[in-house]
Amino acid sequence: MENSNKKPVRILFLDIEGVLATHRAQFSKLERGALEDFDSVVVEFLDSICSKYLCYIVITSRKRKLFDSVDIFKSKMIGWGGGYLTDFLFPDDDLWRTTTKTLDYKSLEIDDWFEKFEKKFKNKFYIDNYVIIDDNLLGSISKHDDHFVYVKNGYNGMGCDEYRELIKILDKE
Repeated sequence: MENSNKKPVRILFLDIEGVLATHRAQFSKLERGALEDFDSVVVEFLDSICSKYLCYIVITSRKRKLFDSVDIFKSKMIGWGGGYLTDFLFPDDDLWRTTTKTLDYKSLEIDDWFEKFEKKFKNKFYIDNYVIIDDNLLGSISKHDDHFVYVKNGYNGMGCDEYRELIKILDKE
């Protein structure tokens, strides 16, 4: 079946620690410990991006392994300050996150997600565009480099440069 008969889908593969949950947000509450509080500026920006570009979010963070379902993860996101983003989580209990198997490389986990998406939705949807947002590099030979936004400063999270890069990727045809 050709793409013309399918609906397009855009995906944001999203890390949490160092991207959404930042040291800046943690310290602003005079707290230390695990990075759990989301940076409100990043949440608001990603909410705007998902609304404008009609993107779904797929979680690639290590935290994805701690939750059995998208609904449980959504309730936790609300507690972390990411309530706006819960509406954009990919609405499938198998595909709201990348695999929980250990594949050692995020790029391989994303490849695995694409294969599962294709098997499950091949007659209904196709991936129109995608972006990977992470504060860790994917590797020098990743086929996803043109879709990757590297958050250089995990302490502060996404900044203007990363926002511009994200928009630039999503604006590509």
